[in-house]
Amino acid sequence: MTTDLIHKPANQLKHAAESAKRPLLSGVFFLLLAIVILPLRSGAETELKDKSPETPWHINADKIDYNKNTHLYSAEGNVIITKENDQIVSDKIRLNSDTMETVATGNVVISSKGNKLTGSKVSMDLNAKTGTISDGTIFIEANHYYISGKKIEKTGPTTYEGDSVCITACDGDKPDWKISGKDLDVSIGGYGKVKHAILWLKEIPVFYTPFFIFPVKLKRQSGFLSPQFNFSKRKGLQYEQPFFWALNDSSDITVNGHYMEKRGFQTGIEYRYALSTRSKGSFLYDFMDDQKTDPDGTDKDWGYTDANDLVASRPNTERYWFRAKINQEMPENTFLKFDLDWVSDQDYLREFKDGYTGFSDTDAYFTENFGRSLDRYDDSIRINKIGVNKNWQTYSLNAGVLWYDDVLIRRSHTMNAGLPVDQDNYTLQKLPYVMFSGLKQKIDNTPFYYDLSSEYTYYFRKDTDTSDDIGKQIKQMNDLRLKGHQLDMYPRFYLPLRYRHYFLFEPSAGYRKTLWYIDDMPENMDYPYDVPHHLDRDYYDIKLSLSSEIYRIYPFEIFDISKIRHTVKPEIIWEYIPDNHFEKYPLFEKQVEKMNIITVSFIHLFTSKSYVKTQSEEEMSGSEPEFAYRQFLRFMIEQSYNLNDNTPQDWIDKSDEFSPLYLELKWMPYDIVSFSGDTRWSYTKNKLISKNIGSTFSTRRGDFFTLEYRQKEDDVTPLNSGESIAASISLILTEKLSVYSEYERNIAEGNYIKRRLGFVFSKQCWEIDISYIDEDEDQKLGVMVNLKGLGELETNFASP
Repeated sequence: MTTDLIHKPANQLKHAAESAKRPLLSGVFFLLLAIVILPLRSGAETELKDKSPETPWHINADKIDYNKNTHLYSAEGNVIITKENDQIVSDKIRLNSDTMETVATGNVVISSKGNKLTGSKVSMDLNAKTGTISDGTIFIEANHYYISGKKIEKTGPTTYEGDSVCITACDGDKPDWKISGKDLDVSIGGYGKVKHAILWLKEIPVFYTPFFIFPVKLKRQSGFLSPQFNFSKRKGLQYEQPFFWALNDSSDITVNGHYMEKRGFQTGIEYRYALSTRSKGSFLYDFMDDQKTDPDGTDKDWGYTDANDLVASRPNTERYWFRAKINQEMPENTFLKFDLDWVSDQDYLREFKDGYTGFSDTDAYFTENFGRSLDRYDDSIRINKIGVNKNWQTYSLNAGVLWYDDVLIRRSHTMNAGLPVDQDNYTLQKLPYVMFSGLKQKIDNTPFYYDLSSEYTYYFRKDTDTSDDIGKQIKQMNDLRLKGHQLDMYPRFYLPLRYRHYFLFEPSAGYRKTLWYIDDMPENMDYPYDVPHHLDRDYYDIKLSLSSEIYRIYPFEIFDISKIRHTVKPEIIWEYIPDNHFEKYPLFEKQVEKMNIITVSFIHLFTSKSYVKTQSEEEMSGSEPEFAYRQFLRFMIEQSYNLNDNTPQDWIDKSDEFSPLYLELKWMPYDIVSFSGDTRWSYTKNKLISKNIGSTFSTRRGDFFTLEYRQKEDDVTPLNSGESIAASISLILTEKLSVYSEYERNIAEGNYIKRRLGFVFSKQCWEIDISYIDEDEDQKLGVMVNLKGLGELETNFASP
């Protein structure tokens, strides 16, 4: 039998429409309410007048009865009530149109937009939207939660209570994990609360808490994130537990507690906001009272030696790291950017490289969301910056302040090893800087082009060399550590000359003018030049560039490739800067040196043209073939020659007029495979002085393998020399099991840099990640358990 039911009252139509927007079951109760709006005449063939534009409800059952005296509707046998995506299924339904009370019995299933309520019996007051579910289970699709109990009371449109319940995200009658508790209080779209909660793994109780809160929100959720369990030589047993608090749709706070058996308790606080995709910010602060110190810089258990073999002590117990980034869009195409990186000591970022608030995760988050990374974790000089950028069509203005925080110098007054106590701070700061630049652009209707680079900077040092004693020791301006103003202007003019499609010849000339005003200058300097407070420098430079582009297309009917294009780009560049005694000027930046260099380069590019669809499919459809283009091979060779009498200043091999021969190769035969490498050959040493080789392989299901080899010889700066190899791999062995590994070794010194091995076992409702890491004189065993639905919460921003 089938009967159509029509809504009459307009207000009930409005309620039903609004209820479809509410989470879970409130829409379902309005659905039941619609059944009793009009009485039915007996029989499935009764025809009702449709006075409403709403889609009617359809009732299918083996038997449908209506009692006019009691206003009672009865449907029995395979009862199905549907309207669009809403459905009620039960063995029997009885509904009173006067009292608006209904009883559904026998295998009751009420579903709406993926959410379900099941039970052996459901009694409802449709006016009050309250009722009782016997042997009930509530399924919330957004969280994949099952909340079940012998008796669940519905206390409102989206609220429930229960005396004894179980909560899980696992499918099936015997969940892998569940949380049992008393006095359930749930608000769909808000939170659920239970008392005396017990976590069960299968049938084994493993954890008890007197009070437990879990999110039942349909948007971003507050709650506990996945905990991390670790054990390491330096920190002992560790437990890390973050709590995520979604303040609103555009801001949140995460509080992280990190217990370390040997070190104490570390607290981390993170605040994030997102006003739009271009206006957002993130502030993170970690702090702790460390139980271990490195008072003399030699303790291998609690201290580190930096990359330059500098031994520096760490006597402080108060440790912290404050970092932040802001991107803020302002009116008139103006943007503000703010970077903060302030750490308590030189060892902190090495000590806390991993974890939720560690360096690696923070750096990855900043890079992905703000487009700016942090300085290396082992760099003791940290950049802090606030800047404003204004863009026009061909010009831009950048202004701000830049502070380089030298952690070792800042803390020198507390050190008694490695550095002199109260060492002077000569670190050069930019307070402020203003840069105005113009893109390369045509000058009116002439054949000439120009670009512009200009900057004003006040270079500040906390300490300077200004005493007479210092002045007598100085032999050149470069040796002085001063502070003062610098104004630099650098326009450049171009005349590009193209001969048909054969070649492009582009001469250009630049003129650079620099003015300085020095705040303090030592007296009685033993120096061959007059050194006033005011200095100026001007010089010109010339550049000639001759380039071409030659290509040929080859037919290549193999697989889905139709053609291959081979492009050759030869180029010759001559660069010249005359000698202007640059050593007599203050060294606020990299010193300009005379130059007379010719550079020759060749670039080979190979691009394939492939069918997007097979030829047979195109012939069948009768449409034009679609093609995709992909550059799969790039090869470059470059060589420079120094025409000056003195040796080159920039390349490693300074005993030869020729620079090391540079070769570079990038090969991507398939989308999932790539190889790259570059090398430098020294004519004087008759050998390779640097090699960098890398390869990647990945699959569409998520496997990947990477390999990198690096080698460099630098006689000028030996610390830059080295040889290392690094590899990483991740394999999905089965649907549930994957393994991963990392290895990095310093071949030159004969020791490893990092070793890591781990595996991830995943099931429908939980995941465990177990890893072993040996890095930075510390070994760590880590375990992360993720109870899906409770431990894995969405923490990404949804921009309003």
